[in-house]
Parts: sequence; structure tokens; C-alpha cells
Amino acid sequence: MKKLDHILSWDNLHIEGYALFLFILGLFFPWMWLVLVIYIFVLRKRIRMMLLIILISIVSILFFHFTMQYTPKIIQGEATVVRVVQYEYNDQLTLKYKHQKYNVNTPKNDYQIGDKIYIDGKINTYKKQTIPYGYNEQQFHYSQNVLGYISIYEINKIEQNDTFYTLRDQISQNLSTRQSNSYLQSFILGERNFNFEQKKLFKDLNIIYLFTVSGLHLYALISFVKKIFFYLSFSQKKQDLFVGLIYVVFLYLNAFSIGVVRLALVFAFRLINDKLELNLSKIDILHFVFFIMLVTHIYWIYHIGFLITYLILNFIYLMEFRFRLYQGYLKRLMMTTVIYLVVLPFNLEFSIILILVLPMLVFFVTSPLFLLAICTWMFPEFDIYYFKLTELFETFLLMFNHRNIGIQLPALNPYFMLLYFILLISLFRSKNFKNMVFRIILLATVFWIVILDFQKSDKIYFLDVGQGDSILISSNECQTVIDSYQHVLQFMNHHGIYRLDYLILTHSDFDHTKEAQNIIDSVNVKAVVLSLYDNYSIKHPNIIYVKAKDKLTCGNIHLNILGPIRQHESPNNNSIVIQTKINDLSYLLTGDIEHDAEIDLIHQYGYSLKSDVLKIGHHGSSTSTSEIFLSYVNPRFAVISLSLKNRYGFPDQEVINRLIRYNVTIYRTDLHGTILNIYSKKKSKWMFHLPF
Repeated sequence: MKKLDHILSWDNLHIEGYALFLFILGLFFPWMWLVLVIYIFVLRKRIRMMLLIILISIVSILFFHFTMQYTPKIIQGEATVVRVVQYEYNDQLTLKYKHQKYNVNTPKNDYQIGDKIYIDGKINTYKKQTIPYGYNEQQFHYSQNVLGYISIYEINKIEQNDTFYTLRDQISQNLSTRQSNSYLQSFILGERNFNFEQKKLFKDLNIIYLFTVSGLHLYALISFVKKIFFYLSFSQKKQDLFVGLIYVVFLYLNAFSIGVVRLALVFAFRLINDKLELNLSKIDILHFVFFIMLVTHIYWIYHIGFLITYLILNFIYLMEFRFRLYQGYLKRLMMTTVIYLVVLPFNLEFSIILILVLPMLVFFVTSPLFLLAICTWMFPEFDIYYFKLTELFETFLLMFNHRNIGIQLPALNPYFMLLYFILLISLFRSKNFKNMVFRIILLATVFWIVILDFQKSDKIYFLDVGQGDSILISSNECQTVIDSYQHVLQFMNHHGIYRLDYLILTHSDFDHTKEAQNIIDSVNVKAVVLSLYDNYSIKHPNIIYVKAKDKLTCGNIHLNILGPIRQHESPNNNSIVIQTKINDLSYLLTGDIEHDAEIDLIHQYGYSLKSDVLKIGHHGSSTSTSEIFLSYVNPRFAVISLSLKNRYGFPDQEVINRLIRYNVTIYRTDLHGTILNIYSKKKSKWMFHLPF
């Protein structure tokens, strides 16, 4: 046991660091908490470990209470506006009502923070994640302590009040008049008001996090202030007082954001530690701050940024013995590499060039750019010069981004995630270069196995993209997307799909083509397939226009084009219709065809339309899936792609009744989430990512 304990606590590092590391992973993947309990009780019995167990127990109880709290179905009474987010066509208000928060959409500029309003409406809950590794709408809003959204019956303003943040709002209005507004708002108030091109550039380089005030920014500011204090011979007590004031100011300006709250608490704990001579290490203080923040704001347990930050800090502290061996650029390179590799399973893009340049980018953004933003805030005369500096900075980033070569990686499941972090710890403990290369190969193998695992069998996904269509056919030899409303590119990235044999757009409607050009610009699309009788705004060097009786071959999968047979006035009836066989099931994928196109198909093909699975046309509209069409297709399964409680009232009950009469098993993305058919154990198997 002593030998095992020694192995797992290399270099006499605090074993609590590994315990907290496992706990944080447990927040992402709850089964990891079992590993944590075994780790704690088998390896070490210490007073501080017992305290850790107590804190974990408290957090677990609070978490259970938060998830089990009652959410009413209606709201009727007085509420307070606590947050306003402005969008292009409307405002999203966050209302506080009887100690709970809900979102509601209202016309622009009708309400502001502090307003007392009367509201009568229905409370709806947000959807959970329904696309594998996709966006979890419910978790995102839970992280902001918002339990649902309101469908309004009546809303009226009662009174308007000033709030605690009135001064902050005035500062924001003042900054909005500056040329460098976007950077000033980000660095001073923690509000990212960058335009679309700026956001895309920063996200492409995975440096968007640098534009939120963090420990790196305040460390640069405090270091600068301390140098001034040194020349002025200020006492340590005065220095601590002034540094504390800096934290108070940024807490207010950043509306008590998670990052600044953490920094302020760490600073306070360090003062207490020195004053009372508690002999707590940096990682001890980190642990206590982590649990205090969770105990006081249990909903932050859903905040991905909060959890990733603590993963990063644990790694930095546990690898601190390595950093001591280096100085200057090499030291910063080691630290930024640790950060980059810890975040890699969440960002899923790897670039050696970016890793080498990252220390310089971090230094420039968190030191000169941040400090000059404060100067520009205080002295508006500097605004023109600061604006030119930010323009030069963005020009450099654009040039670098054009030359940067990034490798998109697949998302890891919980087991591979744990293996990745174990190997990462092992990597940074390499004794020599040869050993390091071997462990890097092991890390790369983790992602490669995930890619092979995804592609080892034929699959067809009907993605839950809301009120639109998106289908992915995947096999060892074929990757094809049919229609691309939204979330398709993210799905592909998270599954290691870097190329498409075909991107087929059944017709030109927005709910089938919204993400198409973005996919074309982001991955290697060999050919784009469009309807001969429709007009698209898609750009690609290899566009194939198809009509009835054309055929496409994609590896082991054959796509027979049954329609359009002729040109119709309605774009829906000009949709590409595909019949294909995947594993032991035949599929008829109909786009948005309506009754006229269905009659054309019957006249042309008759009972050859027979298919096991019918993708219902036009999201379940009564203008499609006619009785006579069903009699010829005679499907065993039907898939309907649509959003929950959509404004069109789809699927039409008449369509549902027809399917029931034909004894068809119905799968719907609004009720079943993403729908997957996979070949397993010599037969097809249906799987779902349920939205509840």
C-alpha cells in the first residue's frame, strides 16, 4: 500500500490535488465520483482529506436540492428584471420571481434592469442535449440559475428603479461611444461586444477566453501597480489594501463574474493564511475557494468554463515543479501548453504553430492590450491610438490564421476522457525526450481509436436540429450529409468527420440549407448535390445537379435519385428524393415534397417505392404523406424532423392518424431527440438521444 501511495503522490505533491481533479471530472461524468470515493478511502486518511469529504458531501446535497426544486407551470404576479440581453430583433429578459429566475423575450428597449413588472404566462423548461456531444440548452441556462422560459399571456411595467449596477450601466454607455468600444467593454466590463468577424477570428484561434478578465490580466495589472509601490516605498499593508481595492472595483465592473470572484476569494484566503499562519499551500487554497463558490452558487456546477478553469489550475499547480526549471519564454510556453492540452478535449482542435505562438499572444493580450484599455477608459484622448493598435493586432491575427494549420479532433466519451487526462499527467512526468515522444503517441492514439470506433459500422442519423432537416449517413467508405439546417458541423467535428463525399441539399429552403456554406468552407466536401429544378446560393467548385433516375455511389452505399421528375412551381415539390439501402433497411428520404410530387413518384415507380423507413415530407405537414402515397411506400417506420411546439402546428394530426392506420412506428425528433439507426449483432437497431 505504501508503494502504491508513493506512486500516486509523485514528488510528495498534495494527494488532495488528484482527489479534486477526480471530483471535477465527476461533475462532467458522474460515474467518476465512484472512482473518487475509492481513491480517498483506499489511499489516505488525513484530517484535510476528511474536510474534503465533508465539502464534497455538502456540494452533493446542495446539487440534489437544486435539481429537485419545484418549478411551477405558470407565473402570475410581480417580478424584477435582473438581466437584459439585446439581440437583433428582440431583448431577452431574465426575471426574478419568488427566488427563481426565468427568461422571457420582449420587444427591443421596452424594459431595463431594475424594472418591476407584472407578468402572466406559462413556464416552459429548456431541452436537454439531444445531439451526441451537442449543445445542452438546459445545462447552459442552469449554469446561470435560470430554470426555464416564459410564454407570455400578459406583461406590464409597474415601476422603474435604479439598481446596484446603475453606475456600471453609465460606464457602459460611455464606452459604447468609443471607437475601440468592443475591446474596452470586454476588458473593463467583461462584456464581449465583438462583431461576427472578430468573434469568428478569436474562436478559430481558440483565444476568445483571453478577452475576459482573468488571473493573467489582473496579475499583470497588480504587478504593474506593485512596481509603482516599490518606488514609492509603500508598506506591505498598504499594498494589500490597494490590491484588495482593485479586486473590489473589478468585481463590480464585471458584475461579480465567476473568474473575478475566484481571484478575489483566492486573494482573501491568502491574506487569512498569512495572518493566521495556517500554512496552507496554493492548491489547498484553490480547493477551499472551489468548494466555497459551489456552496454559495451551486448552479455553477453546470458552468463548463468554471469547471474547466479548475481543471487547468489543478494541472498548473500539480506541474509547478516542472515550471521551476524554466524561465522567460520557455516557462510561459510550458504553462500555455499545459492550458492548451487540458482544454483540448473541449475545443477539439490541435495546432503546433498556435502552441508555439500562444505565449506571445497571451502576454500581449493580458498585459499591453489590457493595461492600455484601462488607460483608454480613464483618458478618452487615447481612444484613437488604442483603436489603431487593436486594428494592427487583428491584422496580425488574420495573417496568422491564414497560415495556421489546425487538426480537428473527435470528442471523447467519459472513459477516453479519463484515459486522456491520465496520459496527460504521464506526459508531463516524462523523464527524457524518448519517453515523452512515446507518451505523445499514446495521446494521439486515444483520438485515433475514437475515430475508428465511430466509423466501424454503417449508421444513419436523423439529427434533432429543430424546425428543419439534417441527416448524416456514415460508414467506413462513405460520409454523406443530406440537408444542413444547423448543428451539423459541430456534430461532424465532434465525431472526427473531416471530409464529406456528398453534401446533398434536397431544395433551397433556409431550413434545409442554413449551414451548408459553412460546412463547405470548413471541411473537405468532394461534391455538392443540388436539385436540377431549384435555385441555390451555394458556392462550390464541384456541383452536381440531379433529377429522377440519376444515381450516386458513395463507397458501399448506393443513392438512387427518384425525384424531382419534373419542374413544379412550389420549391418543395422540386426536392431531391432519395431511395437507398443501409444495412438491412431501405430508406425513402423525401425532402419537403407535397401531394403533386408524391403523385409523380407513384406514376413513375409504382410499388417500387416500397421502403422500410420513410422520412416524412415537409416536417409532418398535411400537404404531404397522402393516403395513396403511404399505400405504395408501405413503411414499417416513419421519421419526422421538427421542433417541439413549433408555430406551424406540425406534425398535423391528420398525418399522424394516417401513419397509425398503416401500423407505422413513428419516431419524431421533437420527442425522441436525435434518431440513430445502427447495424449491431447482425440486425438494425434504433437508438435515441432523448430531450428529457
